[in-house]
Amino acid sequence: MAKSIKQLKSVSIDRFLYRSPNGYIEAIGVRPASKKKLPIILFYRGGTGDFAAIENRIINNILMPLAEAGFAVFGSQYSGGPNSEGKDEYGGKDSADMPALLASLRKGDWNLDFNRIGALAISRGSMMVLQNLRDGLPIQMLASVSGAYDFSDVKKDRPDLYRLFKKEHMFDPDDKNELAKRSAISFASSLPDIPYLLMHSNPDSRTSYKDAKEIMKKLKKGKLITFKGDDHVLIEHTDERNAILKTWFSRL
Repeated sequence: MAKSIKQLKSVSIDRFLYRSPNGYIEAIGVRPASKKKLPIILFYRGGTGDFAAIENRIINNILMPLAEAGFAVFGSQYSGGPNSEGKDEYGGKDSADMPALLASLRKGDWNLDFNRIGALAISRGSMMVLQNLRDGLPIQMLASVSGAYDFSDVKKDRPDLYRLFKKEHMFDPDDKNELAKRSAISFASSLPDIPYLLMHSNPDSRTSYKDAKEIMKKLKKGKLITFKGDDHVLIEHTDERNAILKTWFSRL
């Protein structure tokens, strides 16, 4: 974990609370200094609680490079995350947190271009953003890193997550309807026809590369980039990952 945030005069970092239906939630914004209206990237973090929260390492290695490239990047810690109220339901009521963040940004004085909105999701965040897209959030393009697309057999595929869901009472992981709500593969036909970029390591011990290939078949404008032998966040290909993301979102 990075000890401190990289300081750049050309980039501002903001931490603030916004109101979600689930309570006050912490958000982080990283944006360049500019007199022009800035294109927006909504950052959907992975993990749960403090694990994989938006902290210095993620700000330095993922959000900052995008801000330096001219994007205003805003992410939520989600319900139950650091400095945040509400309960983490892993794709339940907490799925309202990111639409609420966007609504909060519309009320602020951030000099943002709401006609250009993209999303970057990591791991569990991919499940969250795909739910939001299905429900009409006006995102124009998506990049997903190591996304989680199918929870239908989570007890077998990720017994550690299954136990976490049970222990923390996030939702009932034995309820097939609840699993389907969190499995984008089951509702891919309801997703909007926008450009999707999927980046995934093969193998990935946390999210399934096989599921990434499967959902790709269901996306009309999908592109899958495979990284062999890397970890969950593609750390061995950090520079390449960020270069691809900058190029991808330059189409906003």
